[in-house]
Amino acid sequence: MKLRRENNSGFTFLEVLVTVTVLTFGLLGVWGLQLSFLQGNIFARRDMESMLRAQDLIAQMQSWNFNDPRFVNLDPGNDANICNLPAEHGADNLFWNIANLDTDSDGAIDAYLIGVIATWTNPIGGTGTNIQSRCYLTVVYQPRRVM
Repeated sequence: MKLRRENNSGFTFLEVLVTVTVLTFGLLGVWGLQLSFLQGNIFARRDMESMLRAQDLIAQMQSWNFNDPRFVNLDPGNDANICNLPAEHGADNLFWNIANLDTDSDGAIDAYLIGVIATWTNPIGGTGTNIQSRCYLTVVYQPRRVM
């Protein structure tokens, strides 16, 4: 009696199932990385937009007259924490806090330290309103009088 050996070429169902499972987990990992990159790009874009808005405001402030009423320090208590957000803040806004400076110690205000706070909503990675903020500092000096 001769044993007949069948020549089966191909894969068993178990081999195909294991291959598909490994491939699925690999693709899920790649998809997760892609989602993470997308979130980072969205955050970076919103951060860049807020920085450009803040830079524009700072450039405008540099052109204001030193005695402009918009330079009034309404809350001297926040001079130490100039980058504090106001209690009533929202997303996609610009706020500024001002601290009076006496740079030459003569008792007169001759400069303002200005903290411009830009806020924006991060649409990914949070629940509800996920408001982000960044503070940019600048100094506005009183023009010197030439004698």
